[in-house]
Amino acid sequence: RECMTTTICFSSHYRNSDRIMLGLLWFTLLCSAGLASWHQTWLQTVLIGAPVCLLLTALYRGLGGTRPMRCLIGVGLMVMAALHINQARGVIEIHFGIFVLLAVLTFYRDWLPIVIAAAVIAVHHVLFHLLQHQGYPVYVMQSHGGWGMIFLHAFYVVIESGILIYLARLSLADATENQEVLGKVLAAASQLDRGAGSQAQAGEPRLSSGQRFDRFIAQ
Repeated sequence: RECMTTTICFSSHYRNSDRIMLGLLWFTLLCSAGLASWHQTWLQTVLIGAPVCLLLTALYRGLGGTRPMRCLIGVGLMVMAALHINQARGVIEIHFGIFVLLAVLTFYRDWLPIVIAAAVIAVHHVLFHLLQHQGYPVYVMQSHGGWGMIFLHAFYVVIESGILIYLARLSLADATENQEVLGKVLAAASQLDRGAGSQAQAGEPRLSSGQRFDRFIAQ
């Protein structure tokens, strides 16, 4: 029963987190539209940014609260960060968005979306760097920075990802422990309720976790 309470709580947390991340994803689309009005890159916003947001929003109906959804959200956020970099023609300050979005993923309390997001942006940097130096109209660094700059960015992404993974695992451990304690308290409250016969009467309204905790303290 305690395990079921913890599972339900985490499922609710993950679904709520997905909704928050989807809101953030649509905000990045708004930012992309702002960059498009500045650099005349509306086609990129329409063909890349909008489909990513629409697809992940549609997938939420069936995958909301699941680990695959969390990983897909991580991929989507990195795709939007890469889109912003390309729209701004590799301006170095736009790369800060990568670190911001990676940090936000710790809210999931799950290390896997962080790892996948970091891998996606790493592949993007290497691939777009090669394409940019071959003359293709894509951008990862302003003024065609060399491999040294790519490796420097990779170094900071690895360092931040390692820290975020540790924080996510620590947060999950704390949340699990807190839920286990709450589950034991609620189980004890239910036993006292049954012993006192307070829940035996038909039609008595169902109590929330907070109300059951308050009754337990009173008893």
